[in-house]
Amino acid sequence: MAIKTGKVGSIYTVNDITSFTTEATTEDGSTKIYQIDDATKRVWDINTTVAISTGDLDESYYNKGVNYFEGKVKLLTTGATTLTVTGASMSIAEIAKVYGWALNMTVDVGDTTQIGTTWATAIPLGKSSSVSVSRYRIDQRLDLIENGYQECGLSSKALTTETGLAGTTQYYFKINVDGAGVVEEDFTTGSDTTYEAVITLINATIAAGAKAGLSGLGDLRFTSDLSGVGSSIALSAGTTGTDLFATLTSFSAFDTAVAGSLNTDMFLLKLFEDGSEGYFCNAIRTGFAQTKAVGAIDDEGTTFQVTGNVARF
Repeated sequence: MAIKTGKVGSIYTVNDITSFTTEATTEDGSTKIYQIDDATKRVWDINTTVAISTGDLDESYYNKGVNYFEGKVKLLTTGATTLTVTGASMSIAEIAKVYGWALNMTVDVGDTTQIGTTWATAIPLGKSSSVSVSRYRIDQRLDLIENGYQECGLSSKALTTETGLAGTTQYYFKINVDGAGVVEEDFTTGSDTTYEAVITLINATIAAGAKAGLSGLGDLRFTSDLSGVGSSIALSAGTTGTDLFATLTSFSAFDTAVAGSLNTDMFLLKLFEDGSEGYFCNAIRTGFAQTKAVGAIDDEGTTFQVTGNVARF
């Protein structure tokens, strides 16, 4: 059908969707535009039909008379003081800003070409849409929990923090990456025993498939390079010589390992074509690409599959 593009938008998590019945509204002056009185119910689910108690909708306004993002309807007449609305509201929280987007709206078709037909023929099946966005991360709830990892139960460590390891000393640790089997690794420290230096040594030691680093809360984290289901890390103590983990200052036990998975949460996208108008839709994320290293201001590209209607605002 069409590809719409823009540069500005927002991404929200949909915390819950709650039905409401015969909620009161108030007209904005004599504009024929009525807004639901309950301010907590002003973002409406665009996949739920909004019913009005009286009058007729002005279908030239937004989506056949309904402004889903602000909880408004427009009638053909003014003065409907008893107007109520029935539908469903969404509790949302903004988690990211979009700085470039493309909304691809298409009509799916099925091939109906018969043997011997000169030209291919198809029949329309239904409409679908997908969205590609570039955004700056401001909340980890948008992340795909895509890589399995395990942390060491530490906190508040920085790259410049001393690890507690001794210089010019050999340390051992065991790691099982993606269930492939336990492998014991070892490295020898230099004179620099900060986390930055030790992590560099660890990553030069680990076989391909995993890497170490500091988490946002300052824990030592080992992460699988594999994305999605099947991605995992399992750490254990080295036994051939001095154990790495037991020697780290403040170490007592590993945190529970986190298996790789995909985030299937529902999101709400609000995409501006200009300063005040655009599109919004419910969507689930289907792809993710990061173009800057963790620890910098992450610059990411994300793709979504729209799960219902695309609405104007």
